[in-house]
Amino acid sequence: MKHRLKHIVFFIAIVLHPALASVAGEPDGYLIADGNTAGTMQLIVNRGYALDSPDQSIRHANKPFQHVQQIWDADLKKYVFQFFIHAKLDDDRGLVNITDRQRNELKTWAKSPAFMVGQEGDIMVIKWKFKLPEGMLTTKKFCHVHQLKALDNKESTADVGMPIITFTCCTVGSGNKQEFQVRWQDRNNNYKTFYLARLDLSQFLGMWVEAEERIKCGANGSYSLTLRNLKTGNVMLDMPEQNLDMWRTDCAGVRPKWGIYRNIGENRSMENSLRDEELRFADFYVGKIVSTKVSTLESVRNDSDAIYTVSGESVLKQQEGQVYISQGQKKLSLK
Repeated sequence: MKHRLKHIVFFIAIVLHPALASVAGEPDGYLIADGNTAGTMQLIVNRGYALDSPDQSIRHANKPFQHVQQIWDADLKKYVFQFFIHAKLDDDRGLVNITDRQRNELKTWAKSPAFMVGQEGDIMVIKWKFKLPEGMLTTKKFCHVHQLKALDNKESTADVGMPIITFTCCTVGSGNKQEFQVRWQDRNNNYKTFYLARLDLSQFLGMWVEAEERIKCGANGSYSLTLRNLKTGNVMLDMPEQNLDMWRTDCAGVRPKWGIYRNIGENRSMENSLRDEELRFADFYVGKIVSTKVSTLESVRNDSDAIYTVSGESVLKQQEGQVYISQGQKKLSLK
């Protein structure tokens, strides 16, 4: 049974953008596998993301290979994205002058919707799931499976060479100890690496992990992170908010990357120490926290939803005790 409430005065302090109810076919921050491997690239583009892969790079020129596919995952009981990297074949986007690294990364970019790229003062929320392969090989050089990086400006003059945050898998010490590291690069200290967390890599291998980051973008920014084992439900890392510089000079924003980006030695000298790897990812989300104040509310309620129209301009949806705001829409119809 429906009823209508009008002209209620109240305030909303923090709301999550974008709304779960977006216009059909438009990006809403989510990228979820649909099982159509052949259509993976189009799905990525349609959802506002982009891909840096070696599908048709130098060694794949005559025999292209799809480096991000979709497969059924028995643990999650759903389709997920599988990222491939080949130690002796793949390079960094086909760039002939780069011979010491290889890359297969998903990202947001300059053509992503504005809410998927952080600007100064923005608070970003980034979520995803990932599974690193059992027996994954690492070296003492970097192997990033996630990055927060600055986006270059139109003049290509921004400070974007070094990442801000990375999830890095590497070998440490004199033996074969492997670590999963959360690193922050301090631009005001010659880009010195600081370790926000150092965990044993073995607890990640073969396990689905859910990650959630919250980033305040800017020189006076902040960063927090939660990692949770999806099988056990145990929290692997609960990093409270750290006050950090989360910006780069003259950049056009801050954006995330996921996949595998690793060093293979000068002129591929370390490729024999590595192997082909297959990493799994699922349920990407990128959004912003925004603040708003509401003075006039009109509510239309049915048995399961409450839709609020504020001054005829913004649309709010309350779901599971949270309030979401949709920008760019003036009306929302319940069906």
